[in-house]
Amino acid sequence: MPIVINRFSRMKWARRWIVEKSMKRHGQFIDLLLQDALDGSTIVELSLRNGKTYIGYVTEKNIDSVSDADVGLIPVLSGYRDNDTRRLVITASYANVVLQCGKEGGEFAHLSREQLKVLVPRSEIISARHFDPAVAAHFDRFEEK
Repeated sequence: MPIVINRFSRMKWARRWIVEKSMKRHGQFIDLLLQDALDGSTIVELSLRNGKTYIGYVTEKNIDSVSDADVGLIPVLSGYRDNDTRRLVITASYANVVLQCGKEGGEFAHLSREQLKVLVPRSEIISARHFDPAVAAHFDRFEEK
């Protein structure tokens, strides 16, 4: 198998096919979703064991050591799930800061988006899903505090 991976690793489609096949075989569907978000630059919601929820863009994911790898995320929103209602309560919005990072003359010109990155141990993620604010608002799934 390593020979096949090495031979086709330069072909993005072949590498993706091999990674997907392996993840599906081992039941690593969260990792598959994270890889999909990384490849497509889509927003995800990560719910952690400590109750914290991050919504943002996956910037990196170590697929070689999935069980204890860190997932890099540029947060757009964060909060927690209410214990009784399970509604998402947003406590912080990073969107404005993220948009202003590196812009000359702006308040956050001295920052890069990479400096806002949060590293989450894969073992702490209990659920992950693609996140679309319009869909979440339609189902009244989150509220801002």
